[in-house]
Amino acid sequence: MALHLMTARQCFCQPRALILLALLLSSCAAARLPEREAFLEAERAIADARAAGAEEQAPIDLRAAEERLEMARRALAAGERRASEEALAEAMLAAELAKARTRAALARAALQSKQRENQLLRRELLGEGERR
Repeated sequence: MALHLMTARQCFCQPRALILLALLLSSCAAARLPEREAFLEAERAIADARAAGAEEQAPIDLRAAEERLEMARRALAAGERRASEEALAEAMLAAELAKARTRAALARAALQSKQRENQLLRRELLGEGERR
């Protein structure tokens, strides 16, 4: 049985070889797509929290989200895919927590403002606070 070796040009001129190469390349790209999407999603969550005002209202949670995202990047670079996925999940949770705490703080501030307005109106309308 003679072993027939093909040159690179002959190999890539074969339709089956081209199909196999295309499948191989697409599978490599597809394997990286989910982790890339996960990183983009975490970055968007952090950006959303920052845009909501988390830098002022929930800086600790925002910083935790950013640190976890950086940990995920380092873990992925070290080939630790599972650790990277866990750190990404923690980054997402921290970003969502920062956004929720920001909304709560802003809602509390709005409530306090309305309560002060109500007190002023009550004093004006009912004359409360003028008796001494």
